[in-house]
Amino acid sequence: MGLNRLSILLLFLFEAVSLSGQTQLRGAIYNANTDNPLPGVFLVSRNGDTLARTDTLGLFELIVPPDSVFRVWKPGYLEELIRWDGQPALTINMQPFAFNLDEIEVEAYLPRQSATLQPQLLRQQTILSLDPISIERSLNTIPGVYMQTGQNNTNRITIRGAGSRTLFGTDKVRAYWNHIPLTDGAGESTLEDLDLQLADEIRVYRGPTSALFNAGLGGAIHVVTSLHSDRPLEYQGQALAGSFGLWGLRNEVKSRVGDHVQISFSQARQVSNGYRNNQFYRRDNLATLGQWIQGRHVLQWMLQWIETKGFLASSINENTFKTNPQEAAANWAGVKGFEYYVRLLGGIHYAYALNRRNSWHAAVYQNRRDGFERRPFDTYDDLHNLLGWRSFWQYEGDRMHVVLGAESSRESVTDNYYETLETGTGPFLSTDPQKRHHLDAFGQWSWNYGNWVFAASGQLQKVHYQFADNYDFPVVFSPGLRITRQLPKEQQVHLLINKGVSVPGPDVVRNEDRTLIPGLLPEQGWNLEGQYVYHGHQGLQFQANVYYLWVRDQLVLRRLTETISKVINAGSTGMFGIEINASYPLVLGAHTLTQTIAYTFADYRFLDFEDGDHNYRGNRLPGSPQHRVNYQLGWEYRDRWHALVQLIAQDRLPLRDDGSAWGDGYFLMHLNAGYAFQLGKWQFDAFGQVDNITNTLYASMFLINAGSFGGAAPRYYYPGMPRSVRVGLRWKL
Repeated sequence: MGLNRLSILLLFLFEAVSLSGQTQLRGAIYNANTDNPLPGVFLVSRNGDTLARTDTLGLFELIVPPDSVFRVWKPGYLEELIRWDGQPALTINMQPFAFNLDEIEVEAYLPRQSATLQPQLLRQQTILSLDPISIERSLNTIPGVYMQTGQNNTNRITIRGAGSRTLFGTDKVRAYWNHIPLTDGAGESTLEDLDLQLADEIRVYRGPTSALFNAGLGGAIHVVTSLHSDRPLEYQGQALAGSFGLWGLRNEVKSRVGDHVQISFSQARQVSNGYRNNQFYRRDNLATLGQWIQGRHVLQWMLQWIETKGFLASSINENTFKTNPQEAAANWAGVKGFEYYVRLLGGIHYAYALNRRNSWHAAVYQNRRDGFERRPFDTYDDLHNLLGWRSFWQYEGDRMHVVLGAESSRESVTDNYYETLETGTGPFLSTDPQKRHHLDAFGQWSWNYGNWVFAASGQLQKVHYQFADNYDFPVVFSPGLRITRQLPKEQQVHLLINKGVSVPGPDVVRNEDRTLIPGLLPEQGWNLEGQYVYHGHQGLQFQANVYYLWVRDQLVLRRLTETISKVINAGSTGMFGIEINASYPLVLGAHTLTQTIAYTFADYRFLDFEDGDHNYRGNRLPGSPQHRVNYQLGWEYRDRWHALVQLIAQDRLPLRDDGSAWGDGYFLMHLNAGYAFQLGKWQFDAFGQVDNITNTLYASMFLINAGSFGGAAPRYYYPGMPRSVRVGLRWKL
């Protein structure tokens, strides 16, 4: 043990205290291989609450949880479970998730994020405690993130307003599963059909702050999984049942084969009759994850098979929403509209340590979707097959970090259209073959100097669509700069400026008759942002972000005549926002109360937007409420009983560009509770959940700028679930 480490231990030996029945523990955390202190290590209770985070010297201070058990976690290192035995000071040595051969190391898991703002984290325990079958409630706890769910297979995720005017789906937020992109060739990301209980954590990058994960206007969602069990065999499962015919079953087996291979297999099924008519839903997931580690080499793989069938109730007008919200839209109910598809996601990632500081990473992947959708106006049969690769080189010095890489994909699409008849699928109408090509080159550099960090990043993006004719977009360069200052008493200040880009999808660049619209440009925006972070004593955490995002070349649907419209680059938007997140654990004997609050202020307005004779300058951007609050109060008793109350308040929001229609705000209350126990080697957690306790009528998703056909009222509303109940049991061996 070095003199420096001995001094720290002696210091803490006399400084560990007990106040008001709360035991205060101090300590230090080091890299087990190099003896260097580890900053940014999270110390987390067993229910997922962050107790402390190490400073730049690897030091921490926390209130010991009632069960004296906590986890120590940092990306790139093996997680440690600590059972505190009463010693007044604690030294922890963390083993890098690295692969050593003659003192050569490589972190083969993820590239360093030192050139970007650290992402918002959702740990698996947090996701399970809020809603084990949907990611919506978890994502909406993050300020600036807004996920709407019309039904299980109809969702929209927006980050800081990007994509809020999109009718369906998520198209301005990139998504990744480890190194494997989940976003398709049209720029759309689908998360709602994945078995997210496979994820160790979900990282959310808000705004165009990360060149490593495509500098999109909205940001990126990064699903992270790892296998690091020392046991030869593990088994865990879950069963649940609830209102409106909901039931689910999940099983997972993990195995360690020898010293070098770990593998897992999982199965999940979810079924629901739905609250509304024509809303039956069924989803099956099969997945295998694995990794092989040998000396300098690491090989990781992922394969997921997803089969989904969901009937479509669609949106309804305001009168139906208020008087009979369980009704489906008449045209969709009349043809029993539904969506069915099989999706195959797979990829292999390989990493090699060139030497102690340099590593090379490469991944190949496939995203294949074979779908069929019965709609009132036609029947849609599609086959999408995307193949891609991603590679980067990483250098990690004492002060400097560098990442250089590239990513490319090619997607082949065959869309066939048929007439919809009352008796089934009618005659063939047309086919629409496409090819979509994406190429990104990215890099980031950061340099640490004392309490300062200086960082720069950049991305080059090229997109090409191939229909009967080719459609090329110009190459776009998206740079970024950041300065970070570490302040005393666990405070940090970040200042950054980044550029983001969003390329129009293949359906946008063509008219209704499939003729090309020449000259469309990608939407581009500059983000100026400041962030303040405080990790206080006794577990208090506070974070505040202030930003302004200016977007130009925004796509506008310009109405030329009563029946003819055209998409052009004619709009610009200014997005000013404030995001605040705070949490505080309070230990009262054997009880632990944890409060968390997330607040979003979003003032998004058109700066330049004209549609014929109408000027919408100064209007609020539709689809984004100005105020949102998400409050949670968690309770835990002796690591057995646990409960969580979640309160959600949302302001009203505009539904049209011209501000002529508005959706009402709402207040929701959810309650989760459970009891954990053990029988022999089996661990169990019995849980229950009551959603929308007040039985509030609200819209869980809005259709922005909804059209009106034949004089009918626009259908803006997807009704949210009324009061509903579910119970379940998790087990682990």
